[in-house]
Amino acid sequence: MFDALTLNLVMVILSFVYFLMSIIIYRVRKEKYLLYYLMTFLSLTFTYILLFFQKNFPDWISFIFTNFLVLLSQLFVVIGVRVLYSLKPIAKRFFAYIVIAIIFLHYFTYIDFSLNARIIVVSLIMAIILFDLIYISIINKKNVHKSINNIILSISLISSVVWLSRVVFTFNTIVSEMYLVDQGFSTGIYYIVAMITISIWFSLFIWIETTQSVIKLEEKNTELSKLALIDNLTKLANRHYFDHDIAFLIAITNRNKSKLSMLMVDLDRFKLVNDTYGHLVGDEVLIQSSQILRDSVRMSDRIYRWGGEEFVIIIPETSNEQAGLVAEKICQNFRNAKFNVIGNITVSIGVASYDKDEPLEDWFKRVDLALYQAKQTGRDRWVSWLDDEALPQHFNRFVWTKDLESGNREIDQDHMLLASQVNKLHDLIINSYPIDTIYESIDTLTKHIREHFVREEAIILSKGFVNYMEHRSIHNRLLSEYEIILKKAMNGDISLAAFMSFLVEKVLINHINEDDKQFFSVVK
Repeated sequence: MFDALTLNLVMVILSFVYFLMSIIIYRVRKEKYLLYYLMTFLSLTFTYILLFFQKNFPDWISFIFTNFLVLLSQLFVVIGVRVLYSLKPIAKRFFAYIVIAIIFLHYFTYIDFSLNARIIVVSLIMAIILFDLIYISIINKKNVHKSINNIILSISLISSVVWLSRVVFTFNTIVSEMYLVDQGFSTGIYYIVAMITISIWFSLFIWIETTQSVIKLEEKNTELSKLALIDNLTKLANRHYFDHDIAFLIAITNRNKSKLSMLMVDLDRFKLVNDTYGHLVGDEVLIQSSQILRDSVRMSDRIYRWGGEEFVIIIPETSNEQAGLVAEKICQNFRNAKFNVIGNITVSIGVASYDKDEPLEDWFKRVDLALYQAKQTGRDRWVSWLDDEALPQHFNRFVWTKDLESGNREIDQDHMLLASQVNKLHDLIINSYPIDTIYESIDTLTKHIREHFVREEAIILSKGFVNYMEHRSIHNRLLSEYEIILKKAMNGDISLAAFMSFLVEKVLINHINEDDKQFFSVVK
């Protein structure tokens, strides 16, 4: 019914293929336990080669050495598992197993020849070796991942049952043929069980290797994530975590057409705390501040330590108006809080809601500009960056008046040229000129604004204006606001009328009257 030689040849090929695959994996991974697993399949390859030519060898090779290799292959599995469990590879009892096996194999080969007894002895010792493996997996289960331990335990139990079943089968069968390849039906059963067993053990080898790699990668990723994504001092998420979260939150907001708001919180005059009381006190202030922020928002809101004394809060499903209420709550909670050593500290907060399909960079700029405004207007407050809906949809021509003159010819010429270009753009829009013509005029205007700021900064620096750096900072902020509004206008998110209103009121009237007049007396 079964062709024993063919089945034996299949086992040779199967064992050798598994051996070659084991070599490849070992050369890549270099794990010590894989080396012992590799030796398992090498031993089995030699075993089935010897069985194939069993009749051509003396008894000590055909019967003793061949069975010794079978036992050795199973011992290599146990040794490999011991290494996996971080144990000493070879236990003293392993030598006892080998000695006992050789004594009985010798006895039932040369003294009292019995194939049944020899099969029973080998099967029992194989079962004992597997029980040893079961014992290892139970006692040392904490040394490996739970899933790996469970699969080793399960396969060991199945394999031990197979060998014990062979013992029972042999007790009830008379094996009259001397060589395994001559034993007909029992040979077929043996080889089929052997094929299944060796395939199971190789599958375990592959599974353990894959699982080990995945587990190590996950552990490494978890470790790196904790280091990379969590601020060590405040235990809040950090800027890297923000980068990880924000794309997903924006995508959800765009898909659901919902609201998403951002708050940037800055501790007022925190540098003074560090300079006066030291960095240890400053750290305690940051830790307590992070707890105040946690207590001020919902569980679903995200808090990030942005750096230094700055924090960013992302609030899903929240409009600009609602985010303002949250900002006010935070300000109030800081006013009421008592800090060790320093007493109290206030915060300034910038608030802005996300506009659909808006680049993150633009949204963040708006929040940052709102925070800047909060600090410039006295601190201990929150400022919401101008909503698109709040931008005026009408505007008038700019009128130059005497009180706008600085007394410096170059600056005044720049201002008047800027006013002239703004009014020209006004006329183009009002008279519905082609959009390309309007955009060309905007490009010219934008270039002039940039060049004017550079020239003005050079003049006030040369005249020794003491607030030069602050004025330069105002220019940078104003340009950022201008670029955001311009981009929205170019994308059709706001009207050109809204853009012009911002240009006239913020860039010309407010800036000249409130900011530039600070240096008029210096540059005359």
